[in-house]
Amino acid sequence: MHFETGLRCSAAQLSSAGCKSINEDSLGILIPTGSALITKGAVAVIADGVSAAEAGKEAAETCVKGFLQDYFSTPDSWSVKRSAQQVITALNRWLFSQGRHYAQAEKGYVSTLSIAVIKSRTAHLFHVGDSRIYRYRSGVLEQLSRDHARQINEKHSYLTRAMGLDSNLDVDYRAVDVEPDDLFLLTTDGVHGFLNSSAISALLAQAGDNLDACCGRLLESALAVGSDDNLSCQLLRVDGLPGENADEVYRRLTALPLAPDLKAGDRLDGVVVEAELHASSRSQIYKVRDAESGQFYAMKTPSANFEDDPAYLERFVLEGWIG
Repeated sequence: MHFETGLRCSAAQLSSAGCKSINEDSLGILIPTGSALITKGAVAVIADGVSAAEAGKEAAETCVKGFLQDYFSTPDSWSVKRSAQQVITALNRWLFSQGRHYAQAEKGYVSTLSIAVIKSRTAHLFHVGDSRIYRYRSGVLEQLSRDHARQINEKHSYLTRAMGLDSNLDVDYRAVDVEPDDLFLLTTDGVHGFLNSSAISALLAQAGDNLDACCGRLLESALAVGSDDNLSCQLLRVDGLPGENADEVYRRLTALPLAPDLKAGDRLDGVVVEAELHASSRSQIYKVRDAESGQFYAMKTPSANFEDDPAYLERFVLEGWIG
């Protein structure tokens, strides 16, 4: 897949049950077009449902689908860090509440979660559990996440942090610079638990322009050396970056003017004002009609008194997102 605007990326992903009958891994990549690529960025998400948990598969799917849907629904004025952390916190609370139906929380909806968001010239990384995020740059492989797991013996370990494991979640966050040709790799432990860094690096060196084939070789190599778990990987390569003024472009896209005081007959963004229903020092509510369909709506606008108050405007935008 290739995307041709400002930030340009190529992506591929692959998942397999391996020797198991059920695949409890989940993964997804979403690279939007147009302004959303500037305001939200390109996103890769991978999750590994804990096999000891009865709803591990459902937890992993919820993490991936829920994040990709809700992250892109957060206000454009929010930073990547704030948007992602708000969504991750909400997902964790839901998973933990569902897990209360089980005798032990760790037997319910539990999953790892690793996320890479590339926006402008920065990669924002969010991580909990023992799935991993790597960056391959100029022949050097670097693990950017740290495993939240404790080794019991040579074959067994347990997660010290995971989605749905506790009502309070501590998520690792890291922001790293991005350069053209950077290749980000996200894996579950069915891959990196059996391929060391040297083996992974050698396979990435052969990636070329066929990222799909590279994903296939990563999974095949892990299986060949005895992987007994589900196997999943994602590759997200940076093919081009926007100019250094990307932040100015972002601010221009999101800094829209406030609506003036309106009266019956005024038109704004495709609606016609019928009447003012309520007005205060903080906001106004109008009865409006869609100019095309004739459908009536209630429209709330912020008061121009607060156009220089970022905290007020942020709370006002949040009302729409909550709704």
